[in-house]
Amino acid sequence: MDRMILKIQEAMVRFKERYTTLCQALKEFRFTAITQLAHHGMLFVPLGYTFGNGMFEMGEVKGGSSYGAGTFAADGSRQPTELELQQAFYQGKYVAEITKKLKD
Repeated sequence: MDRMILKIQEAMVRFKERYTTLCQALKEFRFTAITQLAHHGMLFVPLGYTFGNGMFEMGEVKGGSSYGAGTFAADGSRQPTELELQQAFYQGKYVAEITKKLKD
């Protein structure tokens, strides 16, 4: 597990050098991480556009996308907004619902 975390960290450094915007780097990271983890049997449940109007909020800085919840933390001084927290909790509930369907 430590080796996988190290590989992900190394990938993030490469993405930071390669991409000019955080959005580009996050998308690339998610696609790379998803394929690596799916190779080991992980199921990925994206949000899609199920979060509703919150997905399209443009009145404030907001992380996250149709691939999943997120926040722009920069140097760690910025805390998640209420909308980002709502999206994260929604994703947790959504993944739990999908997991329950798989179990039944």
